[in-house]
Amino acid sequence: MKLRVIPVLLTAAALMLMGCSSSSGDEAAQADCTVPATGSVSDSIKVTGDFGKEVKATFETPLTVEGIQRTVLDKGDGDIIVSGDTVSTQVTVFNGKTGDLVATELIQLPVNAELGVSEGWLATVECMPVGSRAVSTMEASEIAGEAGYPEKDVAPTDSVVVVADAIEIPEAPAASAETCAPDFVPEDALKTAKGTEKDLPSDYPEVTRGSDGQPTITFPKDFTSPTEFASANTIEGDGTTVAAGDCVTVHYKGINQQTGEIFDESWARGAPTSFLTTKVIPGFTKALVGQKVGTQVVALIPPADGYGEAVDGQGSTGNIAFVVDILATTPADKATATPAN
Repeated sequence: MKLRVIPVLLTAAALMLMGCSSSSGDEAAQADCTVPATGSVSDSIKVTGDFGKEVKATFETPLTVEGIQRTVLDKGDGDIIVSGDTVSTQVTVFNGKTGDLVATELIQLPVNAELGVSEGWLATVECMPVGSRAVSTMEASEIAGEAGYPEKDVAPTDSVVVVADAIEIPEAPAASAETCAPDFVPEDALKTAKGTEKDLPSDYPEVTRGSDGQPTITFPKDFTSPTEFASANTIEGDGTTVAAGDCVTVHYKGINQQTGEIFDESWARGAPTSFLTTKVIPGFTKALVGQKVGTQVVALIPPADGYGEAVDGQGSTGNIAFVVDILATTPADKATATPAN
């Protein structure tokens, strides 16, 4: 399953295109950090495995935690990670009751609590040098939000062990005419899909909409995933047609067809996101290009057009689906500034 290190999820597209800041590297910057307390619980965890790869953690079970504790196991020699940096980390979570693996993933996130990034991830990576490995102990809600990890039978109050390898602070991409910032939202962008309602084919999942327009997608137990890309519209818009290379503004949810898990969405964050049609997985591009603004499209995406074959513990892999509200589309060379909404 995919790590939910952000209770209010940032979209994958936004994270991919988010400008990365560079740390000053000044030791004085560490003074701006609040270093989590090291304690007997986090000190007791033994971690083995190559840096930046899936690791193993050994500890007595069931593990009882006391708030968030962090121990830096190996100190790197890179820049100190501070608020405002965007950091690539290999994160692995273990069930504190059983010692079993819950999830592992390479993620790139901003060190910024205001963006909804979880307290547990921030506490694990902040205020240590790039190249470091840290282990933290906490309740599952601190890393995964109010739900915990129900797919792995981990309740929000259950203990978890979090191991993070701080791999790098990526360089900020140079500004260009093709820049399409995640927060670029044209003033004339729709709030939700708007147009003529359509019925989905009988072999599609069920899609319903709340009063705010937010969709819910439900897969029947006997659902058969198509072997090739397929899409159909629940709402047919009549706005501008999305062209290849456009900067498209959308609201969306990504769902694993087998588990029904929402592995990525913009709705929970409370704001749409924008990205270039050339900077997303092939299935997302196929779902958007040629559609009209106002449309809500349901895309059924096989591994070849998505994030690859199914990997245990990573909900974004295997057969996935997206429900996408197309709110605006802008030529890339005109999407280089963030309009005031």
